[in-house]
Amino acid sequence: MVVDISEVKYSYKSGGGLLNVIDIAKWSMNEGERIAISGPSGCGKSTLLNVIAGLLVPDRGSIEICGERIDKLGEAARDRFRARHLGYVFQNFNLLQGFTALENVLLAGTFSGKKARTSLSAELLDRVGLSARMHHYPSRMSIGEQQRVAVARALVNEPNIVLADEPTGSLDPKNSEDVVKLLRETVAERGVSLILVSHEKEVVSAFDNEVRFLDINKAFESPGGSE
Repeated sequence: MVVDISEVKYSYKSGGGLLNVIDIAKWSMNEGERIAISGPSGCGKSTLLNVIAGLLVPDRGSIEICGERIDKLGEAARDRFRARHLGYVFQNFNLLQGFTALENVLLAGTFSGKKARTSLSAELLDRVGLSARMHHYPSRMSIGEQQRVAVARALVNEPNIVLADEPTGSLDPKNSEDVVKLLRETVAERGVSLILVSHEKEVVSAFDNEVRFLDINKAFESPGGSE
């Protein structure tokens, strides 16, 4: 298994109390799986991705990624682990405006401790249809093109898992369809596992393997749970 979650709970302070956001007894995924996690906006799907990525530390429970208990790692170790093993596609892209498309991808490659590979970065940008735009800055690119840069950036470290957080939330229907297809095809080509979260039925329907977040997250059932 590349992801194994056991008895994980996560909450944050709200109005002087604690708001339960994540309460998952058991959930796992196998290597090479491509999974869409569906659920309404605000139900904690993005929080789950951040817990899996080690950006947030659960209040209790275990998070095992690629055989490593990341909940037991310190912040610096989690950063290094994330750079080596995980790719992240953000809804708002998180591109650096002062860098070209190629430089954005190359910069992501340096965080893993591996030597930045211009050839691989250029190859990935070509794969996402941006070979003619790799020296353009984000401000000179369309929203759909910027998201394609984000997909290439998520793959440059040759990760075990790609996490995609509502990656079509800022896109029109045509670009949304294209990006989902691109994500599914590129991770399949490289044997990478994929977890995509979305509240959009059209996006989720593109996946054979759907997980309904409210089926695995008991936080909504408990007092003080998220609304």
